Amino acid sequence: MKRWIIFLLCLLVFISVLIFSSLCLKDSTNVKDSTNVKDSTNVKDSTNVKDSTNVKGICYFDIDDTLTSAKGDVDSIIEECLKNNFDVGIITASNRTVDHICSGEIAGGLEYNSKNWMSNTLCKHFQKNKRMYNSTSMVAGNKNKPHNWPSNKLSTDPGYVKGFDMVYGRDLFYSHIPDKCIVLFDDQSFYIDGVKRYNKNLEVKCANYTCGSRFLDKEMVRDKIFSMKKNGCM
Repeated sequence: MKRWIIFLLCLLVFISVLIFSSLCLKDSTNVKDSTNVKDSTNVKDSTNVKDSTNVKGICYFDIDDTLTSAKGDVDSIIEECLKNNFDVGIITASNRTVDHICSGEIAGGLEYNSKNWMSNTLCKHFQKNKRMYNSTSMVAGNKNKPHNWPSNKLSTDPGYVKGFDMVYGRDLFYSHIPDKCIVLFDDQSFYIDGVKRYNKNLEVKCANYTCGSRFLDKEMVRDKIFSMKKNGCM
């Protein structure tokens, strides 16, 4: 009888040891997994920083008679900038918000027929971050305009205001990008001249017959970026 009691006690001790070992192993695995999650987050953050510093320039597009009259696939126009490591945005002298031209990631918002000319690629870009969107109601994606925003120039020199928006967005998000690597595609000579009045080093491109060129298309964007890269935007 004694032997059976001793055997049972030994068996209980053995089982207890097994259970304890199993619990310790599980805790160790959880700690390891938690460390991996932390490391993964750090890698993601560092990738975002790297992507930001890899941006070589910014393409800004006017809306009326620029994007609205563009020829060919509008998505391919936007993608031409992105594949060359140029960020993309809008600067319009209208009071539109992003919701007027986009419904989430899809082209077409509150404005009638905006889906006929707006880019899905650009809407997807704005859905992630509106910071490259500018109008008379938003600057750098924010309805709270900077204190030095030249509102007094809106009626007399709207191109000057566009020049301010170009530089302001760059200074906030891509301070490493020089003036010569920011370009606005616009259809009005007066607006284009106004950008130069604000900062003569900024790049502009006429994108309609109204200012002596042709309608905006992929080839125009490709050629402009090519010339900017030859000028050091690499």
